[in-house]
Amino acid sequence: MPMFQAIRDCVVRSKARFTDVALDRFEVRVARTVEEYEQAFRLVHVGYVFQGIEPLSKMDLRITEHHVLPEATVLAVFEKEQLVGTITVTQDSPAGLPLDRDYPEAMAALREEGASIAEIGSFAIVRRCWRSGVAQLLSLAATRFAVQVLGVSHVVVGTHPTAAQFYRAVWAFEPLGAPKQHAELHHAPVIGMVTERERNARHLKAHFSKPMQSGFSPFEHVYSAEARIPGFDPPGDFRTRDLARWKMNRSVFRELFVERSNRLAGLSRATLDQLRRERSDETLGSFMVVA
Repeated sequence: MPMFQAIRDCVVRSKARFTDVALDRFEVRVARTVEEYEQAFRLVHVGYVFQGIEPLSKMDLRITEHHVLPEATVLAVFEKEQLVGTITVTQDSPAGLPLDRDYPEAMAALREEGASIAEIGSFAIVRRCWRSGVAQLLSLAATRFAVQVLGVSHVVVGTHPTAAQFYRAVWAFEPLGAPKQHAELHHAPVIGMVTERERNARHLKAHFSKPMQSGFSPFEHVYSAEARIPGFDPPGDFRTRDLARWKMNRSVFRELFVERSNRLAGLSRATLDQLRRERSDETLGSFMVVA
């Protein structure tokens, strides 16, 4: 690694400040209710509007096509009962991942090499909490969920090119290719990045050895069963096959995606087929029967 880049990475890592994360102030939860999902999706929309990459008039909930699938897990950070941040972890499936639209060849190459993949995205934080440690807490929880619960070997992210150095310096991500124009957000450039589980673990252990307020290091909060994240972790008898029921039950799915929004309209064939495999006709209702 060139000396100048190594120095810049050290500066970026020093600003991550995991030791300052107020673990007694915030709690991470998996969204379970209609209200929690709506708050999370609305926060992402507001964040995109603030960045100028989505018009205010387009929608008030930022729901991606993959959010309708059980493979998408919406995490939310709460300060008492107020949602202040959110991130989504999406496990790979026959419907693919959001980043497939921007980097199809690179994603296909990862799968051909035997990688099991999860994508992290739909990241947003209320402005007053930008420097409060919520970003670090969400990143720790999302990575922990991906590697411990889903058991993936690789995590990918599509981010603005200006954030690429942060993902490389802090989380050991590497580019999947050159920056591109985002396939869906037409006013936003994107760069796809990937980190492999073992490389990520070595990197966290080497560069973030100081304990957080919990007494555990960031590495331990991701990779150790003993370190906990406040409010976050599946029940002890959880199995991956129970993911859909644990996260979003039938009534929440129907109210959120059938009754309160039209997000099931216009799904790609791959997403539609995966949804039919995962949800019953009773849950999907008349829309999916005729689609």
